[in-house]
Amino acid sequence: MKNNESFSERVCQLKDETREFKNKINQKEISLASVKSEIVTKLEKIQALQSEVKELERKYFLAQKDLLEMDFFRQELAQLKQNIELKNIDLDLKKDELSKKKGELM
Repeated sequence: MKNNESFSERVCQLKDETREFKNKINQKEISLASVKSEIVTKLEKIQALQSEVKELERKYFLAQKDLLEMDFFRQELAQLKQNIELKNIDLDLKKDELSKKKGELM
């Protein structure tokens, strides 16, 4: 009889351990599902940030291109201003010459 009781106790003990292990497995599966969900969320954020970085790089490239173009136009404008000043000086000299000749003719 003692053997039977001991055996029954052992069976009950094993059933309890089995239940505990199943509970632990269920908890770990729930944790794993939660972690997988977090990973998916973080991957989506990473992809969104990568897209944002690409867009910012594109805008940076376009801004650099615009700055180069603006510098070119500034230099061109400065050259045009200098040419206009030289032509104005030339016109003033010619005006003075014409005034002298007009004075001589009178």
